[in-house]
Amino acid sequence: MAKTYFTARTVLGSLVFCSAIAVAALLSTHSGAQSARSDDDKQLAPQAGTYSGRVFKDFNQNGLYDTSGGTAAAPRSVDVGVQGVTVTLYDTAGTARGTATSAANGTYSIASAGTGPYRIEFTGLPTGYTPSARSRTSGSGGALPTSTTNAGATVQFVPNNGSTNVNLALSGPTDYCQDNPDIVSQLYSYGANNGPDALMSVPYSAGSTRTGTENGAFPAAFTDFTAPGYTNLASAAEIGTTFGLAYDRVNNMIYVSAFMKRHANYGPNGTGAIYKVDPASSTASLYVDLNTVFGANTAGANAHDTSNWYTDNGNVAWDAVGKTSLGGMAMSDDRANLFVMNLADRRLYKIPTSGTLNNTTITRVDFPTPTDSNRCRNVDYYRPFAVSYHEGKVYVGAVCSNGSNANRGRWAYVFEVDPTTLTYTQNPVLSFSLRYPRGQADPGNPGAWRSWSTVFDAENPGGAWTYPQPMFTDIDFDNGNLIMSFRDRMGDQTGYNTASNPNDTGIESKGITAGDILRACGDPTNGWTLEDNGRCGGIGSAPQNTDEGPGGAEYYYQENYHPNSTPHGEVALGTAAQIPGHNEFVAGIFDPIYLAGTNVYDSQGYRWFLNSGASAGTQNRGYYANGFNPTFGKANGLGNVLPLCDAAPIELGNRVWRDSNNNGVQDPGEPGIAGVTVHLYDANNVLVGTAVTDANGEYYFVSSTVADPNQNDNIGQVNGGIKFNSNYTIKLDRPQDSANGGPLFGLRKTILDQTTQNGFDEGSDSDGDYDNSGNYLQIPLTTGNPGDNNHNYDFGFVLAPSAAPVSVTGRITTANGNGIRNVRVVLTEENGTMHYAITGSFGYFVFENIESGQGVVVSVSAKRYTFSQPSRFISLEDNISDADWVSEQ
Repeated sequence: MAKTYFTARTVLGSLVFCSAIAVAALLSTHSGAQSARSDDDKQLAPQAGTYSGRVFKDFNQNGLYDTSGGTAAAPRSVDVGVQGVTVTLYDTAGTARGTATSAANGTYSIASAGTGPYRIEFTGLPTGYTPSARSRTSGSGGALPTSTTNAGATVQFVPNNGSTNVNLALSGPTDYCQDNPDIVSQLYSYGANNGPDALMSVPYSAGSTRTGTENGAFPAAFTDFTAPGYTNLASAAEIGTTFGLAYDRVNNMIYVSAFMKRHANYGPNGTGAIYKVDPASSTASLYVDLNTVFGANTAGANAHDTSNWYTDNGNVAWDAVGKTSLGGMAMSDDRANLFVMNLADRRLYKIPTSGTLNNTTITRVDFPTPTDSNRCRNVDYYRPFAVSYHEGKVYVGAVCSNGSNANRGRWAYVFEVDPTTLTYTQNPVLSFSLRYPRGQADPGNPGAWRSWSTVFDAENPGGAWTYPQPMFTDIDFDNGNLIMSFRDRMGDQTGYNTASNPNDTGIESKGITAGDILRACGDPTNGWTLEDNGRCGGIGSAPQNTDEGPGGAEYYYQENYHPNSTPHGEVALGTAAQIPGHNEFVAGIFDPIYLAGTNVYDSQGYRWFLNSGASAGTQNRGYYANGFNPTFGKANGLGNVLPLCDAAPIELGNRVWRDSNNNGVQDPGEPGIAGVTVHLYDANNVLVGTAVTDANGEYYFVSSTVADPNQNDNIGQVNGGIKFNSNYTIKLDRPQDSANGGPLFGLRKTILDQTTQNGFDEGSDSDGDYDNSGNYLQIPLTTGNPGDNNHNYDFGFVLAPSAAPVSVTGRITTANGNGIRNVRVVLTEENGTMHYAITGSFGYFVFENIESGQGVVVSVSAKRYTFSQPSRFISLEDNISDADWVSEQ
């Protein structure tokens, strides 16, 4: 049967178009197709839905919610939830239809109060945090997330009827660490600076996961504990004995600070030196000498007798340990300052990492005089050493070195310092007694901490030499909890087969150190509680009531030579490193490997200890790293330990999309434009990255160490990495894309930088503007600091006015499919022009020669019939052939 059409006649109306836009805002919905069109009544019917997901810290920036921690041989970070992030659903009209706040584990759930699809936004991120890398698209036109672990951007798009796994990954600038970084430590060699190795590096995954208790012939059963061999970064002649470690992850520079160790020499610049070591070239140079800046012996006099390393100045050098030269060192998160403890004057120094260094630019502050009940009764007994930087604060560890129990002798303290003003807390944020029971240092020699000795106090001359004296040398943070390392001072006062008495060189002893590792659970906001009887924060796997450790047992109970603690129950060297998010940390240990029937002893190395889980407190890997002979045997032969975590990479990009209603906002349901070539240019207008938008219109540029192997996907790999705090330009400048047949043909930019929408403006607007020639869109930008990912660089397009006119046709029927005649149909253009049509006998109508590239409102009215949605908004990108209505009668 032939169709009867009534051609519309054009009439200039006086309808104010803002009312049409208001109707459009309430009624606009679009399919995911490239050519948008109106949806039928059934698709517009309200349907309930619940939307859920997780916000989490993504420590290695892989965009995945990692929960396993890898394996002992290949450990990786375990991601944790982020609390307090606001998640909001916005419908096609921009109205909020539900909101939630992420819980302590990062999860959230929203029951929508409207009709999807929705734009979902994550706002209120913790200070200093930015979106991490994504591992999936952020959805478009109803894409449904399917993975429980993958994360998208801060603005994502979800369909009607609910979605799960709408996740967001976050990253802080110092949370990031790549999988398997190198770790560095100082090695000490006896005597003058003739040792080739003074600073070594090994991969974090080095060593063996064997228990080390099985029998085996040496060295066949031992070689896996030494693999791979370490790399030397600096010689003793260049840096001498050092302990403090800090790393500038952006400029790839290690800082090491001088340290007083008896029987081993300083570097060329003495007690107050801080050196820089370039790990790429294995070269070292002096950064600053505090003795030069503030005057001779600011960091104490050189107590060594360089003519006789065997006796090394007797009691003078003995007592200088922990009281002269420098102690712990840390770097601020912005890499602008070093913080180092001067053990001689007990002052904390703040040293800029750039610019002129003098007694004005370098500032310092005295150790405080606490007034708390656990204070040292004599302020001169405070011995600060550890320095750590965490979440904008400096933390200092100290001990009360002398005195009876009544004098609070052998107590430990943690102080907090404002890094800007160098103001200490008057009293410690944590304090506890060190008089807890400890394992034996050596058979017959107890490991109990003693007051600091100013003179030789040899025990068991001719054999082992023990006299544990606590130095609080290192503080590490494990998701807010404290890992506190204590170094035995005697391990730096003694050597291997050196004189046991300065007045009798005929008797030799070998020093046996007896450090410790303690845990305190909590966080900087709520404070910390020391481990008790092998438990901390309600977890732990240690046997309890063993008479070793605070409260009767140790949390890290496998910090010993052998599982049964024979013959050495305390083997820590007072050094540790915690990579953010990892379930284990690495610690310096003497005799780190036990192999029955072999002679792997009098050695130095590492063990890795678990922080949580069913095996919390156990060790799961060991590494042997003896240095240049003669070594220090069971004394302190290693310095600090530090992971060389890279600077967090930067990811840029987001979306090219069709702004169907030309409002400059990424409304849910508006389709992405696939196949658009996106170029990234550096400040010199050199092309450094190419991506092609995917089906959702998404594109991203990521840092890489290799050339992009596929320039036709939506991930543009920038060889050499995206530079920090640098200028770039994103351009859509491929001519073929705007030519006939290209994905941008007949399109022009939408409204730029729209701010009238609800929610996060920058995440839902369009940023692309024409270059000076007017030929293509571009976004000039300046990158931020490490990890400042930006997924808000969007290009919105509408149909250009010069495109060919289109027609709008449709049919109006009853519920049983019969056409309805004489229905009045009105089409209103963006400029207010109104067009009218009347349906014929079979219910058809048509509007012709309507300007494309605009949004119009089509309304129907009839005397005898009603319609559930009499007015609709339609985006005209192409001819519309199915603008149909069904009456309610």
